[in-house]
Amino acid sequence: MVDKNGREHKPKGDGGGQFVSKSSGDTPAETIRANEIVGTVTNNNSTQGVATKKTPKSQAEFWGKEFKGVKGQQAVELLLREKQGHVKGAFYVPEFPSKSDDGNVDLVWGDSGGGLQHLIERRDIYKASGKGTVSGLEMANKISDIITKGTFGIDEQDRPYKEYDGFRVSFKPNYDDIKVNWIVSAMEII
Repeated sequence: MVDKNGREHKPKGDGGGQFVSKSSGDTPAETIRANEIVGTVTNNNSTQGVATKKTPKSQAEFWGKEFKGVKGQQAVELLLREKQGHVKGAFYVPEFPSKSDDGNVDLVWGDSGGGLQHLIERRDIYKASGKGTVSGLEMANKISDIITKGTFGIDEQDRPYKEYDGFRVSFKPNYDDIKVNWIVSAMEII
């Protein structure tokens, strides 16, 4: 599936970059409706996220400014506050499968097609439509605990993940086919 930002996503059943519950069985009509809701959910400084329709971003715009000097939950909070940019090495996952990997994980604000903004928007869509109980902001604030306290695993498509307290954060080593440090690529309720 190609999203409105021109990025290709795998079907939701395999978790391919979609921030959805594993129990979700969205039909194409539900997916279209969820995408329509993106334009109606607004940032009202409550537990709702920052859903807005945006035009596609270039690589430089997607990554934005690099913030330094923060790690873990502080990195999440900084990006939530700034709503732009990225933090290199926001997390460390020593279990990564290759000795060539340094274990650092970058966190990116991104846009509606990927990154932390995407995670928040997708969760808010599901909550607003009655299909979920966890807001995007609530889920985003769980990332640090999941990564630092979670159990490491590799899914059926060879993607590494960490699971903790009923949630999963997945990682990938590239963005739009460009090699990067590992990045948070998905978050699911399991």
